[in-house]
Amino acid sequence: LGRVPPSLGNLSVLEILTLDNNKLDGTIPETLSSLRHLRHIQAGRNSLSGTIPPLFFNMSSLQYLGFSSNKMHGKLPPDAGRHLPDLQVLRLGGIGNNFSGPIPPFLRNATRIQELGLANNSFEGRVPPEVGMLCPVSVELDSNMLQAEDDVDWEFLRHLTNCTRLKTLDISDNAFGGVLPSFVANFTGPLNNLLMGRNRMSGVIPPGI
Repeated sequence: LGRVPPSLGNLSVLEILTLDNNKLDGTIPETLSSLRHLRHIQAGRNSLSGTIPPLFFNMSSLQYLGFSSNKMHGKLPPDAGRHLPDLQVLRLGGIGNNFSGPIPPFLRNATRIQELGLANNSFEGRVPPEVGMLCPVSVELDSNMLQAEDDVDWEFLRHLTNCTRLKTLDISDNAFGGVLPSFVANFTGPLNNLLMGRNRMSGVIPPGI
C-alpha cells in the first residue's frame, strides 16, 4: 500500500526487487535507475501510473523488466533495447496499462530475450522485422493497434518461422490485414499456440499449414 519509496535507490548492491500483487500507486522512482547491479525488477498487478523512467533502458544489468497490469502509459524510447544486452523478459502487458507508439526496432539488441509481453496496450504501426530476429520463446502482441498490409509488413513473421524455440505467438485483436502469407506454414520451432483472431486478414488459409 502506498508509493514505491525513492530511498530504495540507495540500496547500491540490490539485485532483485519484486513488488508484485500489492496496492502500490504513484510513479516509478527514477532513483531506481541508479542501481548498477539490479538484474530483476518486477512490479506487476499494482496501480502504478506514469511512464517508465527513460534511464531504465540504460541499465545494462537488467534481465527482467516487468510492469504488467498497472496504469502506466507513454512511449518506449526509440533506442529501447540498445543498452539491454542481457534482458530476458520484458512484460508491459496486462489489463490497465496503455503504452503507445511504435515498437522500437532497437529491441533487436536484446538478443537474449525469451519473453516479449506487450499485450493489451496501444502500440501501433507495423512490427519491426527485428522483433522476429530475436527468436524468443513467447511473443504476446495481442490487443494493440498493430498493422500489416503486405509481405514487407509481415516480414517479422517470416523471421519468426525460423525461430527454433518459439512456443507462443499471439497477435490477435490488432489491425493485421491483407492476405495471410504462405510462410505462416513454415514454423520450425515447437510452436503450440498460434493466435491470430480478431484481425482484418482476407483470402484463404495457406494450404501448407
